[in-house]
Order: sequence, then structure tokens, then C-alpha cells
Amino acid sequence: MEISYRITENDFVDGQMFHSAHDAGSSRRRLIVRVLASLFYLGFAFVAFNKAEPSIAALFFVGAILLFLFLPKWTHWRYRRHFAKHYQRLFQGRLEGESNRIIIEEDGIRTYGFDGESYIKFSGIIGLKYDDKLGMVRIKPGQMFLLPISEIGQEKTVAFLQELSRLTDISVEDHRGWKWR
Repeated sequence: MEISYRITENDFVDGQMFHSAHDAGSSRRRLIVRVLASLFYLGFAFVAFNKAEPSIAALFFVGAILLFLFLPKWTHWRYRRHFAKHYQRLFQGRLEGESNRIIIEEDGIRTYGFDGESYIKFSGIIGLKYDDKLGMVRIKPGQMFLLPISEIGQEKTVAFLQELSRLTDISVEDHRGWKWR
């Protein structure tokens, strides 16, 4: 089985956002910052209230609530902007419009990209996932092939991942509808 596709900046950013949202370390850090920053503001509100400054205490209390509620939206925007800048700095537009191919062979997958080709044995594949925008094939050194569903199509992407699943005995994880937290 063979698929051909092109990667765009949005595909790269969506893949990085998915990975960051599902990485335990990143999620824990974001949660700790969210809770500690809110507690910090609540502490200031408590100190201001004890010093007979109720208006300043109210401002810090409202700030703590707003921080707790809106920090995830801000981190989503910040991560998205960071990954877009990373893409532009790293690839400098070299991936735009370049055709990529992945071919399933008898004991591995062969990939052809904009600057070369590679061969990965099935034992090097450690994860198969897809969401609303991308199919993802994770390989051992911490890298990932991104398969843009907008370019390939949902059915063909899932069929490709199911075929890899059959050959590698790795189940395909369906993450459609995931939300940034």
C-alpha cells in the first residue's frame, strides 16, 4: 500500500499541538502553572484583605479566577505561535508543496521525502494514532510521520493505519474530538 501527500505548516503545528497536549510532562507543567499562579493571586488577595484593603483584595481575587479560567486559552495560543515560528525557522518553507510518499513493504515501511528516503522496520514503529486532522505513525527515536487527512482523506488514512496495525500488532488509537486542556 502506498500513500502520497504534502505537509503544510498547519499540519506540522497541529501535530506538535497534539503531541504536546498528550504528553504527560507538558500537561503536568501546564496544570502546575495554572494552579500555582491562581494560588499566588489568591495569596495576594488574602494579604490585601488582612491589611484592610478590600478593593485590592477583590482585584486579586477576580484576577485569580480569570487566570484560572483563561490560562488554558492563552497557553494554546502561545504554543501554537511557538510551533509556527519553530516550523518557519527550522524548515524555512522547504516542505511547502513537496511531495512525500510512504510505502508499506513486506517487513517495513519505505518513505520518500523532499531531501531523501528512509526505511523503517516494523519493529521500529511504536504507535499509530489519528485525530480529526492527522494520522500519526510514531517511530522509535521519538519521531513521527504526519499524514494530513485533508490531503489523503479520512478513509485512506485509517485504512493505511489499520494495515500497519495488522502487520505490527499495534492498535490504532482514535483521538477524534480531543480538546486542548
